[in-house]
Amino acid sequence: MGLFDTVSDQTIRDGGCTAIYFVRTEEALAQDGINPKVAMEVTATALPDPGAVFCGLSDVIALLQGMPVTVDALPEGTVFYPHEPVLRITGRYRDFCRYETTILGFLCHASGIATAAAQIRYIASGRPVYSFGARRQHPAIAPMIERFIKDGRVVKQSGMQVARLRVLGQVKDLPQIQSLLKKRDPVSLMNR
Repeated sequence: MGLFDTVSDQTIRDGGCTAIYFVRTEEALAQDGINPKVAMEVTATALPDPGAVFCGLSDVIALLQGMPVTVDALPEGTVFYPHEPVLRITGRYRDFCRYETTILGFLCHASGIATAAAQIRYIASGRPVYSFGARRQHPAIAPMIERFIKDGRVVKQSGMQVARLRVLGQVKDLPQIQSLLKKRDPVSLMNR
């Protein structure tokens, strides 16, 4: 665990972020010599709105890279509806069962972010939407969150780490304190 109670990429990749019952299931199946070929299908039973924006697939693919599984999914950014399969993983169950918690976390969180961004964009009725989310989320996940708001069609963001990813344009803004300290109009400072 890191200094700020976050886990490393390697811990996630090693299956260390799973629910314990998947580890117990994996161990029990291994003890009995069972490893059936299965298809895991991901759907949403219910959504807070009629549809949602599917995201998180890129993280799922990165997680499963090199594993003997087949992944079929909707493209990221696709609108989906309750009971519609968004992802199917086919393979031997013990090869990927401990990753189910992580897979669902990737998909649920990213889809929730993209859906919220799309809803805000819809309400904005064509006006630009900018994200200042880096100041309202845990900094360890800020780049991930800002990466998925692009699928909700947010056009610019303010976080430095995300700007380095070149996912979105960066908002040209200043902290309010700067105009107070320099005793200047904030607009003149931004137009420098």
